[in-house]
Amino acid sequence: MRIASLTEDRIQIEVSQGLIDFVILDASRGEGSSLEPNPEIDMPGVAVQPLAPGVYRIQVDSDSQGQITVRQGRVEVFSPVGSITFERGTTIAVQGTDSPEYQTAATESPDDWDRWNEDRDRAIHEAQSWQYANRYYVGAGDLDAYGEWIEVPGYNWCWTPHVNVGWVPYANGHWVWKPFWA
Repeated sequence: MRIASLTEDRIQIEVSQGLIDFVILDASRGEGSSLEPNPEIDMPGVAVQPLAPGVYRIQVDSDSQGQITVRQGRVEVFSPVGSITFERGTTIAVQGTDSPEYQTAATESPDDWDRWNEDRDRAIHEAQSWQYANRYYVGAGDLDAYGEWIEVPGYNWCWTPHVNVGWVPYANGHWVWKPFWA
């Protein structure tokens, strides 16, 4: 996988081989609303553009063969000969690159990969940290497992890690100020 473009209004990911789970969790956007930034997943022969929040499984088996599974949401698949939209519950097998052929089928039951990703998505979505941190801060949902939020009088809510007695910050590693994350 390679991130080909990452800007305020565009995310473009290239998958040359392997399996990814691409999830758009933003439930505040309704079905049919446009996604910002506009995501695109490129695989050999086709480009996949999710059109709504959802769960999309992309599997690339070779330079000319892959699958797109729409567990939730809706996607538009682009090829050199045009585009077609697929709804949830559809698996699209793609073969070829110059003039790819599609074969659609009903989505199979979730496997271990899907269940692992569902558990991870649920943990992110249900994290208590979202009460205190911006939902766009990557990793904020992971804070619940490693600490707790306390109210500091005169300041606000602060996250504090679970640490052993005698723990000293700055003893290992270093801390860096990142204005974007403040």
